[in-house]
Amino acid sequence: MLNAPFRFWPSGTLRSEWARTFVGGTGVDGILAERIVYPAVSLVKVPEHFTSFAEGSTLTIAGLTAWAAVVTHGKTQPGDWVLLHGTGGVSIFAAQIAKKIGANVVLSTSSEAKAKIVRDRFGVDAVVDYRDADWPKKVREITGGRGVDVVVEVTGGSLSNSIQACASNGRIGLIGVLAGVECHVNVLHILMRQVTVRGIMMESTEELRKLAKALEAWKVHPCIDRVFPFGEARAAYDYLQSQKHIGKVVIEVKA
Repeated sequence: MLNAPFRFWPSGTLRSEWARTFVGGTGVDGILAERIVYPAVSLVKVPEHFTSFAEGSTLTIAGLTAWAAVVTHGKTQPGDWVLLHGTGGVSIFAAQIAKKIGANVVLSTSSEAKAKIVRDRFGVDAVVDYRDADWPKKVREITGGRGVDVVVEVTGGSLSNSIQACASNGRIGLIGVLAGVECHVNVLHILMRQVTVRGIMMESTEELRKLAKALEAWKVHPCIDRVFPFGEARAAYDYLQSQKHIGKVVIEVKA
């Protein structure tokens, strides 16, 4: 079974009392442990085609966050353009989901090697280098001048540029703060393009169940870069921090 990221958020809009049940935050113990107690109502069946518990473990945070940004709130449709940043677990999951929906994907990375991999393995349609100050302009050129419909914003610090890359009525799922919690935003870009920016805190148990069913129907497997044994948890975090990975880094509690 998969555990939802909140011990209690069955469906719908997140309530303040439910937010306090976020696992690993607000005083609630995380799951890097050999045994935990979890409410049955917040457990979801692992997709039948998955071959390991390691695969299942990737859905709770990375998979569900990508699903929320691309599907639940992003409402991505076939033919839409989706902008992703980097090659971490959320972005790769978002690429897999977006392509299955029939959307076009633009991904930003500074690595030519990673650019080739995301094109070859995940069908990413175009890649831009985020070190280029004009990358939002290049994204608009790639999309025929209209901009992207959906952005999965995992860095925070690139929010201003992501807004500039948006089409009219673009939807931005604000997820992470890898590049810091502060950035300068020109509000006119939001007003003139009628851009929606929504904070994403994973999603409910119901949405996790929808994700699991979708992946099962699509026969999609998570992208796991590397699996570390429980005794090497510190090394796993060091590897994650090195940013050499593509997809998820997993710590396997028991073989």
